[in-house]
Amino acid sequence: MESTLAVPYPVPPNEQERLAALYALDILDTEAEPSFDRIVNMAARLLNAPIATVSLVDRDRQWFKARCGVEAQETARDVSFCAHAMLDSETMVVCDATKDVRFHRNPLVTGEASIRFYAGAPLRTRSGLGLGSLCVIDTVARERPSAAQLQNLEDLAYLVSQQMELRITEKARRANEARLNEAQRIAHVGHWEWDLETKRGLWSDETYRLFGLPPQSGIDLERFQSLLPPDERERVWQAVSNCMETGEPYAITYRIARPNGSVIFVEARGRRERGKMAGTLLDVTARVQADTLLRQSKAMVEARTEQLTRLLTEKDILLKEVHHRVKNNLEIISSLLRMEGEKLPEPAAAAALADSRRRVLSMAMIHEQLYGNQQMNAIDFGEYARTLVNEIFCSCCREGRNVTSRVEAASVLLRIDQALPLGLILNELVTNAVKHAYPIGSGEVLVELKELATEVCLSVSDQGAGMPPHWELNSKGSLGLPIADMLAKQLGSKLTMGSGPGTRFSVTFQRQPDLPLVSGLP
Repeated sequence: MESTLAVPYPVPPNEQERLAALYALDILDTEAEPSFDRIVNMAARLLNAPIATVSLVDRDRQWFKARCGVEAQETARDVSFCAHAMLDSETMVVCDATKDVRFHRNPLVTGEASIRFYAGAPLRTRSGLGLGSLCVIDTVARERPSAAQLQNLEDLAYLVSQQMELRITEKARRANEARLNEAQRIAHVGHWEWDLETKRGLWSDETYRLFGLPPQSGIDLERFQSLLPPDERERVWQAVSNCMETGEPYAITYRIARPNGSVIFVEARGRRERGKMAGTLLDVTARVQADTLLRQSKAMVEARTEQLTRLLTEKDILLKEVHHRVKNNLEIISSLLRMEGEKLPEPAAAAALADSRRRVLSMAMIHEQLYGNQQMNAIDFGEYARTLVNEIFCSCCREGRNVTSRVEAASVLLRIDQALPLGLILNELVTNAVKHAYPIGSGEVLVELKELATEVCLSVSDQGAGMPPHWELNSKGSLGLPIADMLAKQLGSKLTMGSGPGTRFSVTFQRQPDLPLVSGLP
């Protein structure tokens, strides 16, 4: 069926936000209010119109908060002129609705209402959301109102908007007042006053309750003193008396022993002003109890901390002794291997014992460094690498060979479970390079230790003879490199060989997350 309207009524893109703002006013379907009624009557008089309304556009209707010259309380939204007017930035004026394509087929124009003239000033929130309009209506076509008349209508519309905004402010004030009253009830805050001439007091119901007394049972200074525990009276009365005499405010916490035998703690604050004293009383029993528990807990923690400190000190001493003894034992083993090697007539066997001796020494050096550290679970592997390489070159390089070392090592802390296998790997790779990289002539062995984000990379390289063609890691006759590969697997990595002239072996692994990325020892 074809619509009786020429065009559908407009729906703004922020319709849900607009409706939420309208509903927040709590104004729809409320009783008439004189402030709004006076405004519509004034609008009708200013424009000499028989009809005026404060129209609010709901989801499917327009409802009149105030009206004159019309009986209906509301109409459908799809015939509402105000649904159009509230979206305009200025007053919408329709001089002859029968000639306006938006309204000439509107039932309010073609029917009994016979609307011809309409002028509606939009009603908006502070954020610019359209709620409706203040409009004047006539049943005869009219000329466009003067600029002054339209300005007057817009001023009245502004007053209507302000009246509605006040509802939000008043609603918030009532809510805040209710929350404040509830908070005071829950917080157990009482107030009191003393007349310094009559020595009579005025207590709130909550103050009586804090003392365990029936409300309004009467109070004076003598009775107040009698309600205090004997060991609190002098201290409390001294603070009160000093305030009476000097005017200095006070804040004091004391106990109250109620008639029923229960005890609470209160924080009392008082001040003197114009012939009277006034103040507040706050129940702080929970806070005092919490402070007491905190002090007790703190004492227990301090005792426990002292005990743990003592145990840690003893543990450090024990660990130092363990590292010291392990280091000494490894050095003894190294010495035994050296002596045995000197007795062997076969050069190959003596060389094998020498290699084993260097492996033992590489482990002994780690325990020696741990023994000298304050941080007993980690060593600076960069420092260790420089010392170990120097030891290897001193023991391996034969006279007449000009093979040198260069160590470029970052300062990296490693725990013993990573330092030991990495130290052995370094020993194998450097020993292998010193022995085989430069059979004749001179050359350099480069040791690099780097940090790569959360990883550590150790590499040993040379520019020497390189590996034989088709060489494999597990080739017969090679013991050091398979050992290095096995140790790399303990680190969750593997031994890799780079391409190019000479030889380059490297191992990259994840470092422990609980140690600094770069650090010297403490």
